[in-house]
Amino acid sequence: MPSHSIPFCGWTYALMFTHTTPANRTSTTRRVIAIGTALLATASVGVLGAQAVKADSIWVQSYQRASQGEECVAPKWETPWQASWGSDSSWKPSYEMWANGGVGGWTCTRSITWAKSPVEGGGSSVTYAVGDVGPAGGTIFYVAPSQQPWGRYLEVAPADVTPFTGKWCDTSADIPGALGTAIGTGAANTQAMDAACSSGAGQAAADYSAGGFDDWFLPSQDELNALCLWAFNDQVDALCNIPDYLLTRVNGGFTGDWYWSSTQYAASGPATADAWLQWFSYGDQDRYMKSSVSTFKVRAIRAF
Repeated sequence: MPSHSIPFCGWTYALMFTHTTPANRTSTTRRVIAIGTALLATASVGVLGAQAVKADSIWVQSYQRASQGEECVAPKWETPWQASWGSDSSWKPSYEMWANGGVGGWTCTRSITWAKSPVEGGGSSVTYAVGDVGPAGGTIFYVAPSQQPWGRYLEVAPADVTPFTGKWCDTSADIPGALGTAIGTGAANTQAMDAACSSGAGQAAADYSAGGFDDWFLPSQDELNALCLWAFNDQVDALCNIPDYLLTRVNGGFTGDWYWSSTQYAASGPATADAWLQWFSYGDQDRYMKSSVSTFKVRAIRAF
């Protein structure tokens, strides 16, 4: 870690740089405070900036002042690169107990934000890969080749949704809005299920909340198959582990049970009373009665 001694306002500071990935990089002048995602809600917007709550990580950079009346101006050693760290580049005064050799003193402070949350116009400010921890604390299991209308990444919850009664819905009635099969349709399917059902798999997924996010949903038929492919680390077959049943589950902590999708089996006729599901013991897909009690499971996902 290189360091440089810099005189400023009658004080001498050790300016230290650590260069790693953006999520771990800090620049410190006497003091840098790292604030994680869990603390963002309680952070002072006055100090951290109005956009702070949308970021995954925030660093607070500060330097000591010679007196309370001295203005907080950009230090002489600040470079344009440093000034571009965050959207709020202004320095603000605060009294810190750790300053002035531990006896307390006035400092100038500003926030430095590394945003990993979805950004305006769609997409994400960072790139994720399959297997990475997602913004909500789950795991990225699918990455689209390019930005899609629904986003680009699918993140799976760390565990099955519990408690859950096993039904897809408490009624076998046709739900026209839950017919989407493709990747990117699970959220709309789940919204339709949530509106039409008083309880069931759709509501269990829609009510799920984790990692500070409440936009979880029940995967569509193709999203569930993509989840199964990841669970089996199947990089060859179009349909999870079919036709040879050569693989076993290695990712996600799934049980060898049937898991519900959010896709109704048919658009008309008696088969509207059924919905698609997939067996995480081998990978088979099948249909089952929506309103029948079962031991089937729900694993929520989210898109961004």
